[in-house]
Amino acid sequence: MSFHELIISDTSCLVNLERIEALCLLEQVFEKIIITKEVAMEFGKPIPEWIEIRNVSVRATQELQKHGLDLGESSAIALALELHEDYLLLLDDLKARTVAARKNLKFIGLLGVLLRAKKQGTIEKIKPYIERLQEAGFRMSQNLIQEVLCQAGEMKK
Repeated sequence: MSFHELIISDTSCLVNLERIEALCLLEQVFEKIIITKEVAMEFGKPIPEWIEIRNVSVRATQELQKHGLDLGESSAIALALELHEDYLLLLDDLKARTVAARKNLKFIGLLGVLLRAKKQGTIEKIKPYIERLQEAGFRMSQNLIQEVLCQAGEMKK
């Protein structure tokens, strides 16, 4: 199973995947990964060659920041709105997801990426990745963890 979706990522998702040495999952799971210059600057490390960096409207980004979003989230959402293509946003922040939903944009979070990686056979188990994310400071509710592990077939309901 392969997911041929196009992804626009915010900064925190890249940072958290980098912290657990799993950034390459994005390349393995999705067809194309795009970030904005703002996300690249916030990331603060060299960007892998398989991630495309695009410019986005400063005005649109600033408008989205009025909703209390940070620069990376705002620029990622603005880029999704500008491209008018079927992109999936990679967002974990609740406020950013709320704004994206209001704009009728589709999104996924890190745990969704892990589920897709398992479904297509890129990873064998999700639980070790969740544990590494928790050790790296990524916050998830126990209910969400249990739900994801159930969906992955790693825990019974």
